[in-house]
Amino acid sequence: MPIQKLINTWSSFLTFSRDIKFKYTHMLAKMLSNQKLLLLGRFLIMILQFSGFIVQCQDLCYLSKKVALPSDVVPPPDVTCGAGKVLGGIPNVSVNGKTFADFDFTKRPKDKSVANFALTQFSAVNGASKDSLLTAGKLYDAVNAALRSRGQKKFLSQVKLMDFFIASQNDRNAQNAAGTTRNIDKAVKNCGRDCVGNEADRMKALKI
Repeated sequence: MPIQKLINTWSSFLTFSRDIKFKYTHMLAKMLSNQKLLLLGRFLIMILQFSGFIVQCQDLCYLSKKVALPSDVVPPPDVTCGAGKVLGGIPNVSVNGKTFADFDFTKRPKDKSVANFALTQFSAVNGASKDSLLTAGKLYDAVNAALRSRGQKKFLSQVKLMDFFIASQNDRNAQNAAGTTRNIDKAVKNCGRDCVGNEADRMKALKI
């Protein structure tokens, strides 16, 4: 397979949808039968798959191109941008008819902590519905990614606390004990001054 043909194949690849990209990589691998090109081809396929993910992230309305996201931060693709801003400039993201403003921890009473807001509003054992938790989880995932993509750290630990706690309750509803424990531990780790009194222990008590 000539090098120029390989380059043309790469260029065409970038115009395809995500599903077609993955199918195309397998076809490309079969075409690379020449041993001299096989190593180059495998490396190219890896780059193409990664570039497809990067392009997908850049197309999301709530992300900035300023800072690359950590590998464990996956921005939800079905979240869109509503009117207005939250947390000092992040788009008021929306999904399932709800916006981040509907679940915004900064709207809690001034005498209450972020951990208290999480425990009272998003505990699966205290009445938070499965649908509400799934929606809130997507919105906090999106805002977490939005803050990170901008390099903004002012609200990041609080958003991570909320995001991990909500994730733990979604895991609890799914009877995923390992996920529940892992995410509660991460929520407590990010709590710091946002946990008051026995609130960290109350979170730990929700493990299954």
